[in-house]
Amino acid sequence: MPSETETGAMLLAEHGLYVLRVHHPVFSESVRCSCSKGGRCPAIGKHPVDQGWGKSATKDPEILNQWFSGSRWNMGIVLGLGHGIDVESAVIDIENDTEEGGLIAEEKLSDHPTVSWTSNKSTHRLYRWHPGLPDVANLTINGLEVRIGGAGKETQSIAPPSQHENGKFYDWVPGRKLGEIEIAELPEHFVEWVNANYTEQQSKGPGLGTHAAFRTIGEKVTSPGRNNAMLRFANGVWREIWQIHGINSFDEPEVESNVLSRLLGANLLTCEPPLPTAEIETIFINSRNFMFGELQKEAAQKRQSVMELTNPESTDDGDSETGDRTFGSFLSAISVKLESDPRFDPADEMPDRIDQWMCDWKLSYLKMTDRGTHLLKLCDTEIYLTEAELDRPLTVARKVYQATNGRIRLDRTFPYWSWREMWLGRSGKSEKSKKNGITRGLREWIENTAETQESGENGLMGMVSETISMLIGATEQIAKAWQNRPPIEMQDIELQDRMKVGPQNALIMQWQEGDSNSGVYLWKNDLWEIILLAEVSRVLANNWGRNQQVGSKELSDVMQQLGYQKKEFKRGRVQGRRWIRKVQDDVDEGRE
Repeated sequence: MPSETETGAMLLAEHGLYVLRVHHPVFSESVRCSCSKGGRCPAIGKHPVDQGWGKSATKDPEILNQWFSGSRWNMGIVLGLGHGIDVESAVIDIENDTEEGGLIAEEKLSDHPTVSWTSNKSTHRLYRWHPGLPDVANLTINGLEVRIGGAGKETQSIAPPSQHENGKFYDWVPGRKLGEIEIAELPEHFVEWVNANYTEQQSKGPGLGTHAAFRTIGEKVTSPGRNNAMLRFANGVWREIWQIHGINSFDEPEVESNVLSRLLGANLLTCEPPLPTAEIETIFINSRNFMFGELQKEAAQKRQSVMELTNPESTDDGDSETGDRTFGSFLSAISVKLESDPRFDPADEMPDRIDQWMCDWKLSYLKMTDRGTHLLKLCDTEIYLTEAELDRPLTVARKVYQATNGRIRLDRTFPYWSWREMWLGRSGKSEKSKKNGITRGLREWIENTAETQESGENGLMGMVSETISMLIGATEQIAKAWQNRPPIEMQDIELQDRMKVGPQNALIMQWQEGDSNSGVYLWKNDLWEIILLAEVSRVLANNWGRNQQVGSKELSDVMQQLGYQKKEFKRGRVQGRRWIRKVQDDVDEGRE
């Protein structure tokens, strides 16, 4: 009977996917890779077994049978057009690495369901390769990774039923397994979005900034820098067109023909080897669309040379959801005001100087809650945020937008200002920057005026108990795994290594870099929770926010209420003063 691994490989091949062998995690005293580096491997269970794996990847059932029959190898899928994979068989992988990336994927791809699987905390979506995508191996946009497999670089993604180093298995999303749903075509709007973001990223990167360098033969540009060089050249030409003829000339046939001809000539003159004509045409279109938008923004900024900061009564006929795009009116609508600094003339130099926030917003630290939540009260709306979310302007804006049903949209850009700069503030070393820029963002202002709220008499005890569980793991599972352990010499492991539960509920005794010292340990033939109070305090401080701390006396009282007692150890990893509590009275209870 074929193994689950062999069956998984055959399933991939049956649907035209090229499969390769990938090293797998090995679970013993510590997690290590099946490669020669073992525990020192930086990519445990994620890198190919074979050298030249792009060429050796196959969908031949006989070879796959030899590879995966009776083996534990993980498996990967080759992405893109590498090594002769035809257009009909080529696929790409879209993976959300962050919460923001997941929201983007849901927004742009939910109407185009496709084959999907989960790995650790992310979701992979498999789509058919599209010729309009940038020629790059992979591209990350706001936490969404698009693995294209271009630019002559081999790219692969780990597929089910491979195993992650944390013990979990890559698994198909229900209803999205190969055979249950077709691999979907990539929607055109997503291709356009990827190209727009790629063009913007490359236009801001280092390198050839103007097109003047291409008028004479200089140093040849080779792969992988050819696309970027041509993109910057095209951007420079469009800027020249704008300065001479104006932005309305962008869609005139003779202007477009002139720009494309110059781009084709620069390609032949400078690129070694020259890029295919089809790629140059794609670069031309991407550059035109990007620069049209960028130059429109610049034109709008020049038209609005003076921006109202403190006058909420000012009006503007610009296009806006509220009918008013002036900065002062926007701030007034969201209960934020600005107070002028009398040391400066409001008409001086930069009209974007913000002297002092005045705000009706309130931030409260909800002390002793389950997750250390912060409550932001904005106008008549309450939004719950973690400390980490407060540091991310787009996350704050998205949650406010959702909580107000779209009534308040913070992530708007005005001349001279963006929401990110308002929330986090600007930082500059020059005197001009210090004089005219924000040195203190809106977030800092509300944090400095924040209040602390209690949330129930047992809140701190619950928070400490949850923190201890986070530090030491699931005690009941550890105790059960201990009862089912094979015979071992207990005296050799007392107080040496903390205990964990691994795959198939196997007991693992190990300590890895980054682990807490707090944990479940063997001591005097019994299992004990042994806790370092400083670690508990650190986690609590991180959860509650930078401005809040719990005193050691308060924590000690809670530890006693939870049944812990003080103990000083002279040896082992737990050496020093600790708080301890026995896991169970008889560790052998239930053993046969």
